[in-house]
Amino acid sequence: LSKQDIKKIVLVTHSTHMKRASAEFKKAGFFVIEAATGQHTASSATLLQWVPSASSLEMSQQILRELLAQMIQKFRSN
Repeated sequence: LSKQDIKKIVLVTHSTHMKRASAEFKKAGFFVIEAATGQHTASSATLLQWVPSASSLEMSQQILRELLAQMIQKFRSN
């Protein structure tokens, strides 16, 4: 993108990855417009969503992986 003189990008990724992905593009010199997907809203919550489920466990795993990736990213940048 730099070779094509593109400096501004719209970054579309899942909300759990946005912080880390945006930081990487900014570090590379891009102006980033964030467009996160997969965000949960309060209006979509139901009482059953508070009950433990396999999908919630999977979401927890994804978030923990992303937190680990963010720690690694910070470690590498120092």
